[in-house]
Formats: sequence, C-alpha cells, structure tokens
Amino acid sequence: MCALQGVFRGLQDARTPLQCSLASNFLNVLLAPVLIFWAGWGVKGAAAAIVIAQVGAEQRCPRTVAWAAALAAWNAGETGACELMAVFYPDCTH
Repeated sequence: MCALQGVFRGLQDARTPLQCSLASNFLNVLLAPVLIFWAGWGVKGAAAAIVIAQVGAEQRCPRTVAWAAALAAWNAGETGACELMAVFYPDCTH
C-alpha cells in the first residue's frame, strides 16, 4: 500500500492515499490495545493489529486494489498502458 501512495501522488491524487492511511491508522489504533492488552497477545497482538489494519484499509480503498491488479497484469505483459490507465481514466482510447 505504501508503494502505491507515490503512484497516486504522481497522478496528482493525494486524497486517495490520505483516506487509505487514515482508515488504516484508525483501525490500528482501535485494534492494537485490544489485542495487546485485553487479549494478552503482547507483541503478536501488535503485529496482528497492523496486518488487520492494512488489509482492512485495502478493502476500504478499492482503487488501490484495482491499481495493484492492473499493475500486476501490466507487468505480466497482459495489458497495454491504456488498459492500465483505465483504472483512473476510463475514457482512455487506443
């Protein structure tokens, strides 16, 4: 998720990474004390809270997931640049 923040900022979209980061951090702040202290997991609880928060933020930010899927397809040689950019610019034509 952090690597894609630079891509979004490069496309002059600072709002999407901000929203994803806020969602992830908010969820982590809520989960960490619960898993560390109340569940008694200690360091394992902190790690679990981070993983859950990151996965939860990705689920709340569908453009991030769509971009990652399009980028993976492009790296595999399955799509061209226009199909990759269609995630953000649906009117892209060949």
